Amino acid sequence: MAKVQSQTARILIGVGLILLGVLYFLKEVDIIGEQLNHVIFSLPTVVLVIGIILFVNSRRKSLAYLLMALGSVGMIIKSFSLDYSDFIVPVILLALGFYIIYRHVEKQREAELGGDADSLRNQYKSEYDVLEEVSVFGGNKKIINSKNFRGGNITIIFGGSEIFLRDCELSDGENVLDLFVIFGGCDLTVPSNWNVKIDVVSLFGGFSSKRYNYSKSDDVDENKTLVIKGLVLFGGGEMKVF
Repeated sequence: MAKVQSQTARILIGVGLILLGVLYFLKEVDIIGEQLNHVIFSLPTVVLVIGIILFVNSRRKSLAYLLMALGSVGMIIKSFSLDYSDFIVPVILLALGFYIIYRHVEKQREAELGGDADSLRNQYKSEYDVLEEVSVFGGNKKIINSKNFRGGNITIIFGGSEIFLRDCELSDGENVLDLFVIFGGCDLTVPSNWNVKIDVVSLFGGFSSKRYNYSKSDDVDENKTLVIKGLVLFGGGEMKVF
């Protein structure tokens, strides 16, 4: 399922780039009017596209809906040459509503994990089975010791995180670790006997894998899989295998 979503996201990106190239060509030959050009080549369009990619290739549906809504509103405002100041209050209310819903979902997740998400993010060592990592304008380093690791979410905005999973054991089945990196970096360290699939969509960035220690004696359990998926935008990441 993760592979299908990743392929869909890449197809959308490819189609989007083709459309962007065609529209830019039409703009240069004066087929597209100035007003439409003002709408297409704008920040709201970028926000809308990021939201669509997140919706297709991420579990962060609330954030995807928010970005798509904000991008759509911004494009409507530009289309009708409206004053942005008239929409500040509605946009704030919209964002607040999404935030309240998001926090409600987070509280439910905390109850399932048996802990508080805020304290989980700030711990250097953690035994929780689900990772919740947020790094904004800063850096974090975490060592996870879970014996039943089930994935989680990593959000990095203008920051960086180092996540050490060498002492972890994967839960049975497919475990998804969702990345959302903008202008930042993320380094993951995983054991050499893990079965890992990387399905990360990168725009003006990248996510790579490097094996530092390999032995044919490493027994990979095909019944336990870590799927790393999500979006890296103007950033980077690396999975280090030891």
